[in-house]
Amino acid sequence: MSLVKNGRIWHYDFWYRKKRYKGSTGQVSKTLARRIEADKQEEVRLGKLQCKPLRFFIKDNPEKERDLSTEYMRLHVSQKKSRCFFEERIALLNKHFADQWLLDITAKDVEEFRVKRLAEGVKPSTVNRDLAVLKGMFSKAIEWGYLFDNPAKRIKPYREDNRRENFLSEEQAKSLIETCSEWLRPLVTVALHTGMRRGELLGLRWRDVDFKNTCLHLDASATKGGRARKVPMNATAKGALEALRKASAVKGLDARVFEGPEGGTIANNIARDFGKAVQKAGLGDFTFHDLRHSCASFLVKAGESLNTVREILGHRSIAMTLRYAHLSPSHQAEAVAALDRLFAAESPQKSPQTTSGASSGTS
Repeated sequence: MSLVKNGRIWHYDFWYRKKRYKGSTGQVSKTLARRIEADKQEEVRLGKLQCKPLRFFIKDNPEKERDLSTEYMRLHVSQKKSRCFFEERIALLNKHFADQWLLDITAKDVEEFRVKRLAEGVKPSTVNRDLAVLKGMFSKAIEWGYLFDNPAKRIKPYREDNRRENFLSEEQAKSLIETCSEWLRPLVTVALHTGMRRGELLGLRWRDVDFKNTCLHLDASATKGGRARKVPMNATAKGALEALRKASAVKGLDARVFEGPEGGTIANNIARDFGKAVQKAGLGDFTFHDLRHSCASFLVKAGESLNTVREILGHRSIAMTLRYAHLSPSHQAEAVAALDRLFAAESPQKSPQTTSGASSGTS
């Protein structure tokens, strides 16, 4: 029998017949908390207090018992625009923590998960996203009364290096699109020609596609920055979407534009099929997000201003767009040439001067 203090509140924590019982005693003194814990133990012994433990995830669940992953998806994630992101993260977490009692998961278990992911070759930034979702799940478990402490809260994220410049050439872009599976090709085409993020594309609905004005409307809840924006469509992106609309069965305007093949979530299907396309095209570690970088690089190389690129991509600050400045083939030459024009305009043209002898009129 033991007491654990969290802030100003004492919690009881004890085992009885291979079952663990945890709970809050309220904001009371330690002496009174011990009495409450003793009473709870007596209630357990007499069968008045039932233990209702919860598992993180139950693989084989014929009795449909509740688990944290299912509860979290149903109550917290189901209405989110970024549902695909959570589904992908939670699927990975379930593989590691499946069938573990929620109350038994410790900070050491979380640390082992993090180290294992890193050892698999996953980037620190991706591991940090996994950890953030896990922390969020434990926080909700506390809010719902399943836990009183978050075992992941003291695990610090890895330092990230987000500087990445992986751009396609025109030939590589054509090769990648050709190697994509039939269902994936329109998605990659639109991503490459609009610079939209994966989450924005997967959340896109037909009501957001404006064929008449050749643009895509993204509301504030659909964008990473939380600001609505209008994304222009070129002829290629428009053609891909028109063909997709005609090929698909008649659907309402609330239907999603991009849907994966039957079976599995679209996020998992993208990870699988896009990876295969990248491998066939021989593009190394090229990622789906690099399509956005490639779009920006093509715009800059075509001579578009950085501010225009910033508006299309939806960057909050021009500093985010400056990473593409060096891709402009003539931006440095034009910059120094501007100095020539400036000084040429400011310097008056000198007239030829006469000699002193000429001015005196002597022969």
